[in-house]
Formats: sequence, structure tokens, C-alpha cells
Amino acid sequence: SESTERGLFKISFDPVGALRGIGKSDPRIQVKAAKHWDARRAHEDVQVIKGETDWTFTSTYMGDIVSGISSIEENTTRGINIEKLKRRDIPVLYFNEAVLYEDELDDNGTSCYNVRLRVSEGFFLLLARFWLRVDGVVGRLYETRYYYEFGTDAIVRDWKRQESFLQELGGREELLQTPERASQYLKTVVHGREALILAK
Repeated sequence: SESTERGLFKISFDPVGALRGIGKSDPRIQVKAAKHWDARRAHEDVQVIKGETDWTFTSTYMGDIVSGISSIEENTTRGINIEKLKRRDIPVLYFNEAVLYEDELDDNGTSCYNVRLRVSEGFFLLLARFWLRVDGVVGRLYETRYYYEFGTDAIVRDWKRQESFLQELGGREELLQTPERASQYLKTVVHGREALILAK
């Protein structure tokens, strides 16, 4: 939360909310061994039951705004000051990270939702990140950033969803080892930005 003369801005992130952001299963995504299993079942009297729940735990959750916002300016021209974030002469006053959920997908990859908060002199940045890697199959990265420069009238919310199947990356599994590296190579599916106008 951010307390200013304009009032109190409060946003919350919790595991239940993140899990509620999970949608239906994506039929395009299966573990690497699935084709082998399907071939075996073709010769056996086996009934396959496929559920609708997304087994990758992909969540579009961007947090819950509790208070302090009067309106939302969609498709805003306001942005995140990347150069200010890079400056090492601006001290970090506070940093914290929380993992909302994490799963190894039965040793077939990783699925993780975490939140990082950095408060520096003059601004704060909050990063909410969902990261999915299905080994030998796909990488998926959903990131939402909240950026605020103290004394201004709005918080910038920037979100990006990226995804690429391994064949789109030339089979280079090493590109999906970490979300930081994957973000440089994954295809951007959607990117949006809006300004959350603080209540007076």
C-alpha cells in the first residue's frame, strides 16, 4: 500500500486469488511423453478422461485493488521509467518477495507465481510474475508491473503475456531455463498499459 496526501492506495496479492485466476486447460499443451502414451492407449481398451482444469496452473491474476483508485486511464501514454530503474546511485530502501504457489508438474517442468516489491528513493516497483516451463514443450511468461513515482497522481500498470513453443525457438531448451532469459525470446501475445488514477 502507498499512503499519500491523496489517500491510501492498497493492493493485495494472495494464493487463493492467484489460483482463482486459473482458467481452463489449454489443449495445445501436453507433456513431452504424451504422444507416446497416446500411441500405447490406441492399442488398449482404455477410456481417457480429460478434465477442464488447467494442469499448468496458468493464472492471469494481476492482484486485487482494495482502495485508493478513483478511475483507470486505459491505453495510457504514461510509462515506466526504465532508465531510473537501472540507476545504481538510487538506493533501494526496501525489497521483498513472496511465492504464491509453485509446482514441478510431476517432474515435467515448473509452474510458479511470485510477487516482488522494490521501494527506492522516489518510486516503487511491484512485479507480479507467472512463469511456466513444460520441459521440451513450451515456455509461458505473464508479468504485471505496478510503477509509481512519489508525488504523482497515478500508478502505471503494465502487463505483458508471452509464450512460445519449443519448435518456435529452434528446439533450444536452454532459452527456457529462467524467466529472465526466456523473456528475451518468447513471443509477445498481448501487451497493455493503463494508469490507475489515485483518489483525492
